[in-house]
Amino acid sequence: MKIGIGNDHVAVEYKTEIKKYIEEKYGYEVVNYGTDSTERFNYPVSGEAVANAVVNGEVDK
Repeated sequence: MKIGIGNDHVAVEYKTEIKKYIEEKYGYEVVNYGTDSTERFNYPVSGEAVANAVVNGEVDK
């Protein structure tokens, strides 16, 4: 199963921990649609990318 995940510049560390947890506990592949930078980034951009990936079948959830 593929899980899409997104974040803004404030949640880079949280995203990393959540990604690690999902991969280790459930064995799911996590696809990152957020930023890995602490430079200002609008979260709706990554939210839209995750939603489009689900609709297009690139990720399952």
